[in-house]
Amino acid sequence: MTGELAGRSFSRGDFNRFFWAKYWVLLRAGLDRSQRRPDYANPAVMAAIAAGYRALPSPGGSGVPRNIFMLWQQGWDTAPKLVQACAESWRRHNPGWTLHLLDAETLPAMAPSWDAFRLPANGRPAQSNIARLALLKAHGGVWADATLFCTKPLDDWLPATELFSFSRPRPYRYLDIWFLAATAGSPALAAWHEMVRQYWNHFRRPHHYYWMEYLFEFLCAEDPTAAHAWEAMPKYSALGPLAIPNIAFEPATPAIRELIGENVFPAHKLTHKWRHAGTLDGTALGALTGWSTL
Repeated sequence: MTGELAGRSFSRGDFNRFFWAKYWVLLRAGLDRSQRRPDYANPAVMAAIAAGYRALPSPGGSGVPRNIFMLWQQGWDTAPKLVQACAESWRRHNPGWTLHLLDAETLPAMAPSWDAFRLPANGRPAQSNIARLALLKAHGGVWADATLFCTKPLDDWLPATELFSFSRPRPYRYLDIWFLAATAGSPALAAWHEMVRQYWNHFRRPHHYYWMEYLFEFLCAEDPTAAHAWEAMPKYSALGPLAIPNIAFEPATPAIRELIGENVFPAHKLTHKWRHAGTLDGTALGALTGWSTL
């Protein structure tokens, strides 16, 4: 297998059948309390997530090219304060890496396969998903969402593996894509890229908000190269980077301050859509970022 799906083509019907089956999985999951979002405010839940991270082995060097790609399509000069602070966090913690801050104008030159896509009609979110695959296929390295806040150098935690993402944000979803890492020429990444290209040749709007995450699941069922990469990928729970942001405006308890102080979770998935008129002093988000206001 070459990582390009060995020349295989998928029809509109193939994709529809996969997503129809996935809809039934999601419907059943919605009725199962055990598959709902964790109660991050419960100290026992937070402690269990942290314990999983504390038990992870120390990496021996990731082997990915030392590129970090971030995209704010509207332009970084006018990006929200939170977005600019996230970019600075990656620069500050990773001085030996090259940080590429891209926008809609600079992206195509960095992603040669960008023009191969029939871009979706629903605009920026789906295009951002495509961009991360195109950039990593071209260069290898790391993709970080513009609202992902870094608190630990990549060299201190990123595992050595062909393809990496934080895994199992829910039992029914393999991975999240707000952070991705890939070696140069990753066959699994190339196969995912090709499946996404074929998908958008058939559709103008996605089947689901998490369409690209679910296409990776479809890919693993159809392509042994991708399935092997998924099986070999060290499983760092996506619940870690989601934990503190989900209690962002709650009081920063001693246990939360301990997690932050120890950098148990290497990054945190924030959102630029937050609206909070009061002070952040004493909150989990304030303790994490050092900010007094949004």
